[in-house]
Amino acid sequence: MKAEIPVPKRYIYIYISVICFIALTFFSTIGLLAWHYTYEYRHSDIVSRNKAFSHQTAGAMSLWLDDNIQIAQNIALAPVVKEYCQSPSDMILYERVSNFLSDVHKKNIHFSLISIIIFLEDSGKSISITRNGKLYNIKHGCSIVDSVGGKSIGIGGLDFSYINAIYNGSKAYISEAKQNALPEFPPIFMVSVPITDQSGKILAALSFGIKLDYFSERFAVDFTPNTYETLEIIDNRGYFIGHTNLKNILSESNRQDILALNHYINKSIPASFDADFAGELWHIAASPIIPRAEMATTWWAVTR
Repeated sequence: MKAEIPVPKRYIYIYISVICFIALTFFSTIGLLAWHYTYEYRHSDIVSRNKAFSHQTAGAMSLWLDDNIQIAQNIALAPVVKEYCQSPSDMILYERVSNFLSDVHKKNIHFSLISIIIFLEDSGKSISITRNGKLYNIKHGCSIVDSVGGKSIGIGGLDFSYINAIYNGSKAYISEAKQNALPEFPPIFMVSVPITDQSGKILAALSFGIKLDYFSERFAVDFTPNTYETLEIIDNRGYFIGHTNLKNILSESNRQDILALNHYINKSIPASFDADFAGELWHIAASPIIPRAEMATTWWAVTR
């Protein structure tokens, strides 16, 4: 009987090593493929969710802004407002319209103030009124009466975007988000519409400021569904105008990061993309906020 030749141990080790290598390669490949498909699925889910969330929020904001434009137009149509703007030196009418604006303000807690900006036929002249024992000379395009006890009287001018726009024929205008001209008041954006006489001649602008902290609470905070997604409102100047952290509103700290997003976003249609933001890679969806009004700046609802 022929004796069996023993297999050298080194061949056994090689054989086992090859089998282990093949098994490791196989299972690693399966693992990598599983991870890849899981990642792709999660990424696709995030993309889809962010796009839907951004688009729906932008739509809700647009409708809310439209509602505020309608409020402004209703105030501008009030008989007491029209009557006063045709006789701005009449102090009896002045008191009536001042009380009316104050009553409207109390019912709209998101307002910072309501004011009437008077336009004079002779832009080089002024109107003199006495309010709270103080004499004011109100120039063309300046606030003449407001809802906050006359604190804004005399403030304005055609350098203010929302005043200039109405004077030049805009039917409704939303200003840039900005610090309040009254230092003791919070940051705002202004909604402005014309006040006209029966012939359609523009007599004044009806303007009110919407508080950015209220705007942020209503949308950036209340609309954010969970801790895994972030909703922010940005403008084309590179500012947060709505944020869950109110300290970031109109802050300079993130401007360069926000401005870098302008390469990807569109003024009129939603956009979805991966981009670096503040040193981290995010999937970002940005939808423009487009109310029925002219706007000084472009706004987007951004989710990431």
